[in-house]
Amino acid sequence: MRCRTESSASFSPGCLCLALALAQPAGATRQAPDWVPIESDYSQGEDCQGNVDPIGLVMFGEGITGQNQQEMVQFHTGWEAGDSAPRQATLNSGFVCDAMDIDNQSDCGTCDRRHVRLNYVGHPRYFAYAAGSVVSTSDNVVVGTPHSELWDDDCKDGGFLGSGTGGHRTWSFSDARDYVTSAMASEHPWEPVWYGNNERRPQCTERETSWASGDGVVHYIFSWPIDSPPPWKAECDEGVGGGTC
Repeated sequence: MRCRTESSASFSPGCLCLALALAQPAGATRQAPDWVPIESDYSQGEDCQGNVDPIGLVMFGEGITGQNQQEMVQFHTGWEAGDSAPRQATLNSGFVCDAMDIDNQSDCGTCDRRHVRLNYVGHPRYFAYAAGSVVSTSDNVVVGTPHSELWDDDCKDGGFLGSGTGGHRTWSFSDARDYVTSAMASEHPWEPVWYGNNERRPQCTERETSWASGDGVVHYIFSWPIDSPPPWKAECDEGVGGGTC
């Protein structure tokens, strides 16, 4: 696996490497400051501290957008485009709470599924600390809120429909995150970062016994537009990268 140098967006052997095996402990070597955005909210224009879904993915790289990262997630996981991204919002690089762009789902909108909403937040302003100089000032950042959920006919409040006719009940905020990372890890360097956004969150709030929580770790994944891979990726695909691929 190649690693990004401190001085450029290129990758070379022997530098700081983000690639970590999922089999390793989830202990993150970096920790987020207390002001970093850590979750999504239902209300746009508010403070985005509504304690809905924790951010679990930060995808960074030159030229990435919500749209091309939806394509990248679909390419690696097989998850189709969903239809519920705008129902939540996250802070962007201007510290404005705006609607999430797009999403991927492993199954239908009223099925048990893995699901991730993605939001292009612009400049890496408050995310660059995590990977140090590995995140370039020319990078774009897309955040994701992955979660695994069950369809519950009795879920009257808290499911994405919110109509009293059933809804999704999240059972894990780490399972879908790990699935995405595992699917992308053969080509995309990544690093775990401790955010601490692991508080218990109510699901189907009319039933106080239904809760879900994550492990407080966010996966930083280096990515690119699916139709515009970095030069080192092309070299690896052509078999000329040797032991660094």
